[in-house]
Parts: sequence; C-alpha cells; structure tokens
Amino acid sequence: METNNEDFELRLLKREDIRLLKRETDKEGWCDKLDFMFECYENNPDTYYGLFAKDGRLISTCQGIPLTDNIAAIAEFLTVREFRGRRYGKLVFEAVVKALGNRIIYLNALHAAIPMYVNRWRFSKTCLEGFMQCGILRLADVYKKLENVDLGTTKIEFVDKKEDVIDEIIDYDSSICSFERRRYVRNWIMKEDYLAVLARDSAGKIIGWAGVRATLETGYRLSPVYASCDKLARILFLNILTKLKDGIDVETYGIVRDDGLLDVISELFSNATNITRFTGLRSEGAEDLKHDYDKVYALFNVEETII
Repeated sequence: METNNEDFELRLLKREDIRLLKRETDKEGWCDKLDFMFECYENNPDTYYGLFAKDGRLISTCQGIPLTDNIAAIAEFLTVREFRGRRYGKLVFEAVVKALGNRIIYLNALHAAIPMYVNRWRFSKTCLEGFMQCGILRLADVYKKLENVDLGTTKIEFVDKKEDVIDEIIDYDSSICSFERRRYVRNWIMKEDYLAVLARDSAGKIIGWAGVRATLETGYRLSPVYASCDKLARILFLNILTKLKDGIDVETYGIVRDDGLLDVISELFSNATNITRFTGLRSEGAEDLKHDYDKVYALFNVEETII
C-alpha cells in the first residue's frame, strides 16, 4: 500500500530509513541500539510503514508483527512531535492494520492514548495492567537483597551453553502461552547478547526463567521473567541483575500482579524514571491471550519484541 499526495508519501519503510527513525526515537528517549532496530525491521519488512514529507523528513511510523496466521502485534508507533495533531499517525496505523489482514491485533498503550484506540479503532481493554521503568542499577543493593534468600530445594542455574537448554526453555514457555511462538523465543534467546538464568525444582524441571538483552545504547532490557510464584520471580529477577555491571541502565517491563515488584525495582535503581503504566488492548471481537497467570510474575511483551 502506497499513498502519495503533494504533502507526503505513505510507503513501506526501507532499510536506509531506519537511521532516520533512530534519530527520532532517540529524541523520545527510546535509545534502542541501531543494530537492534535493523533486526526488528529485517524480520517484518512487509508490515512496517512510514509516512514521509516530500522533503524526506520522517512524519510517522508503525510496525505490524505477524505472530501467527491469526494473531499480530503492533509496535514502534511514533509520530514526530512537530507533526502531531494532524492525523498523520492515523494514516500509518491504518495501513499497518490493513497489511495484517484479519489477524487479531494486540498492543500496549499509555493510559492517555486509550480513548483514541477504543473510540477511533474499536480496540478493547484487556485486564493486563503493566508498567515500564528505566534506571541505573545499584548492584550492591541487589546482592544485599540476595543475602537472606532461602531457596529451599530450588536450584538457580546461570546458562552458559544456551543450545543445551533452549528446548527445555521453549517447552516451559509453551506451557504458559496460549499460542505457538517457538520460533520467536528461540530467535530471541539465542542472540549473542542474551543472558539467561533458570530455576529448577528438586526433580530438575524448569519452574522459572529470566533474561536480559543488551538492546539499549547504554544498557540492558529485562525480557522476560516467568516463575511459578511471586517469590521465585523476585529471586530470578535479582539473580539475572548480578550478571550486569554496576551503574548500567536497565529497562524493565511487566504485568503488575504484585505492587511489591515495583517496590523492589525502585529500591534497586537510582535515577529511575517514573513508572509508566500501560494497558493491553485487543482489536474488537478478539479473546484475550490465555496465558497461565498463575505461572507468570512479570510478563514482558515477548510477542511484540521477539521477531
């Protein structure tokens, strides 16, 4: 789908456009690594649209991420500040929705944007209340919190050879996710910059895992934390942070199941941004993804980011 008039051009992004997008996202404080942005583009080039002024300036972008034949996610929806309020973003968003066909679409939105999605595009709110936060890691505080942790019969295992455990991790992920995403999980975990930690029960079965990846210019993004209980999830969260350097930026996302998680994050990071709550939305008529939330503590939006 391409649209042209005297003021703008709506088209699929090209690889060379990513550097232009990078400059604009940096202004918004996203600060993703350029290589990561190229990676995201290359995995979904046929559903990544941009709107450009005739002089070449970027106006707006939006990425569709087909997950299955029936499910998709939307990410990287951005309108450059000087062009906001003119409905340019609407053109790009609707081009992506059309490209995704009849798939159920999920996305996350800041609370202030919810009326737009609900009233204009007939999305429905799900029950997924979430947060995002970025701050500077205080490693000494992480170790302090780990001093009195009682693991019982649970064993914590840092993963050195990911190829030896990837199938186990994927099987565990499949047990708590309602749709097939093995390819996405494998692709994400096997990246060179991905660090992982596992929790196993007394029989050696995986009962939780956590990971971080260096997708930010100045640090890491936590993605994800799964566990069989809140206590174990916190332990995994703390352990994976020990693999990072003191004073580095860490960005976290999650589903708010327990306000204690937010307290822990605030205690471990200095200069943290205010918690930004978002709400999961779905296109009208769709059912919620039926994750087993008894096993999920902090559910990073893997389906939006693993591509």
